[in-house]
Amino acid sequence: MLWPLALVAEEHVWYLDSDHDSFGDPAATYPLPQDWTPTPLLTARAGDPDDGNPWVFPWPVPQGGRRAGLPLLSSAESGGWPASLYRELGVDAVTQRIPWTALESAPGVYAGPDAAILAALAATLPSTGLGLSLTLSTIERTRLVLPEDLRAQVEAGELRMHDEAVVGRYTALLDHVHATLGSAVELVGLQLAYEFDRRFPLQPDLQFWIDFQVFCFRVTQHAKSLWGAALPVGVTATHDGLTRMPQQALVQYVASSADVVSMTLLPASHDFSVADPSRLDLAALIAQVLEAHPGKPLHIEAAGYPSAASVGGSELRQSQFLYELFEVWDAQAARIPFIAFAALHDEAAPGAEAAVALDAMQPAAAATDFFASLGVRRRAGEGSHKTAYNTLRNELFERGWWTAPPAASRPYRVGFTPKLYDFPDDPGDVLAVEQFVFEKMATEGDFTNIHMDGGIPWPEAYADDFQSPTPPYSANLLETWRAMRERRPPGNALLVSINPLGIPRRHLAPYWGVGEEFSYQQEPPWARVPSGVVSDGAPRLPPPPWDTYDFDDAPVREAFINYARRAVEFFEPDYLLIGIEVSATQVEDEAAWQGFLDMHKVVYAALKTRYPDLPVMVSVSATSYMTDEFWPLVDDPAAATGHTWKDDEMAPGVRERLRQGLSDILPYTDILGLSHYPHFGKYNAYQMPASMWDQLFVLLDEIGAGAKPLAVTESGYSADPFYIALTDAWYPELFTGSPEKQARHLDLMFYELRNSGHPVEFVANFAVRDGDLWHQRLTALSDDVFNQFYQYFRDIGIYDGAGGDRPGTLRWRREAALPYVPAE
Repeated sequence: MLWPLALVAEEHVWYLDSDHDSFGDPAATYPLPQDWTPTPLLTARAGDPDDGNPWVFPWPVPQGGRRAGLPLLSSAESGGWPASLYRELGVDAVTQRIPWTALESAPGVYAGPDAAILAALAATLPSTGLGLSLTLSTIERTRLVLPEDLRAQVEAGELRMHDEAVVGRYTALLDHVHATLGSAVELVGLQLAYEFDRRFPLQPDLQFWIDFQVFCFRVTQHAKSLWGAALPVGVTATHDGLTRMPQQALVQYVASSADVVSMTLLPASHDFSVADPSRLDLAALIAQVLEAHPGKPLHIEAAGYPSAASVGGSELRQSQFLYELFEVWDAQAARIPFIAFAALHDEAAPGAEAAVALDAMQPAAAATDFFASLGVRRRAGEGSHKTAYNTLRNELFERGWWTAPPAASRPYRVGFTPKLYDFPDDPGDVLAVEQFVFEKMATEGDFTNIHMDGGIPWPEAYADDFQSPTPPYSANLLETWRAMRERRPPGNALLVSINPLGIPRRHLAPYWGVGEEFSYQQEPPWARVPSGVVSDGAPRLPPPPWDTYDFDDAPVREAFINYARRAVEFFEPDYLLIGIEVSATQVEDEAAWQGFLDMHKVVYAALKTRYPDLPVMVSVSATSYMTDEFWPLVDDPAAATGHTWKDDEMAPGVRERLRQGLSDILPYTDILGLSHYPHFGKYNAYQMPASMWDQLFVLLDEIGAGAKPLAVTESGYSADPFYIALTDAWYPELFTGSPEKQARHLDLMFYELRNSGHPVEFVANFAVRDGDLWHQRLTALSDDVFNQFYQYFRDIGIYDGAGGDRPGTLRWRREAALPYVPAE
């Protein structure tokens, strides 16, 4: 086929994303230079059926009965394979092509160069859960790959393909393969030839193809007698062979007895140049095949797109090809039960692949570059992902392919904050709420985070001379502290979290004590509006002169040190956190960050002098350091092709400042705490890319923190959808949370932390139970702008709003039930 050529090799195509749901308008394309930094208005993927409506977007179709595969072994690799990569990607099948002649070295003797592969498959696959799509080729593109004695006689016309001498030898081969693989290897498909239509120009004799069809029918019956009647058997052709005359008629005849239509999807022109994926129209290409072969399932045995610039490819285009392929696969899920992707690794020398000419004019160098760059990772010795690796991983993850490998233990503690899900007026109802929360904290965790982010008793802490064993704080504060200490589940490790930062984080924390209540208004954003009501509690407006102080004022530093000392002596914690989500301060105001950083150094030094064995730490917003899969494409972070996770907060220069700020604070935190809420930011809850953690860990390595202990101080993912419509945002935000996504969030977080290479101390989910009840009370009382903001945290409990189980409950329980074995 004459595939459409690329627009301009140096340009990438981007799509307008007016509703900011990360899916673009396929009709609104913008070719831009490859080194150009996209704005949040543009996205790398299309697929949005209505780009003006955030409520309309393409829902990924769950995996169902579909299978996804990757090639497994070559002769050189038959001794081993990177099982961890297949598990991480989530593929559930492997493909293996073996020419008949590479197995049968002499009549009835199976000692050919690929014989070891069969043994490796038999030894390896049963423990992985991966199925096998096996091609035992009789025709490999242009070549007849029968054993030499048979090939010579068939080509000389002395034997015909349906003769018993040929059929019997192949069925004996099937017997050998069946015996070698055994019943433990799940065969998900058997192909008898690979791109066999390429031989048509060299084998124009129609009788050969009639005989070959009879051969296929007869050996198919034998294969089903071995592996069962449900085994899909076919012959693999190219897309051209399946859709273009005159090849189409012959392919249809040869494959008439096949159970499935089988093809490759490697969209190259005759000179091996490739078009930009936006011009391929994969939906139409695949529809051609399905319409030409009604009623039969379609297996795609090799789908791929090159990244080599010499043939018009790139890493971004390779990822965009996968986006479009999954979009089509979702639309045709009922007709396409199997797709295998072309390669895991690029090849240093693709050899036979590149040597096969599509026609006499094919340039060998272009063929080499095309086939050598089909992998989603760079060459095996280089060991690094291309962006397509994470695209493939993310697309499979979104549809439920990936599952975390089973673990025998956990290297971290797990637990919650004592966040109450309701604040009823009746004391008996309050007691019932507390009992539910603290019972679950005791039975489904071994860690507790007493999270106090509402204020600081600034003047009392500053004046504290420590002459009394009782802190000189208000009755509300002391009552709160006593209640939390008394209700702390026995045996749980304890983190006490206090915070000098307010909301927004560029401000000093409000007051905790007897003071004037306030609310937050929307314009100007987050302004504190006094209510005129004075009461004991938090948050309250700081009294003068504290309402004028900032981080660099000496009374602030001294008061916070005193407050931290009182918290340590009162609670006797195992860990002390003295700054919550400190990265948000730097995002909002660099000057405020520098003031906080200077203050933190003083506070940290004072506390470590007094409590040298107590781990003292801060937390950062983990998603502020996360990016999509395209970020690594450009070495210069200021000109990176991809998007940061929290795209809405990343004004020019912010990410670079965050990187420096993280490096600056690391010496002053014994453990790096992560506040991890991936349901808001660039992707909201539309998507949950499995690769989200990668750039965070890369950044830690780059700043010399590759072995820094980590902890998830708070986390959550919304199990229900919600909508935010703040006027200070340039777009409304829809968050499409679900119970299934929440469970996947937990699965992914536990997996990534286990495999991070960092010691991990603990993992906290912020809420035990959804806060539907308290949010209903809040919205009934006022229209405070925080009521919308609180939706982020309303539905992040492990239990739903009625206290019932859901998938996240079960996933959390499985983790909590594992024995705790701390990393050495």
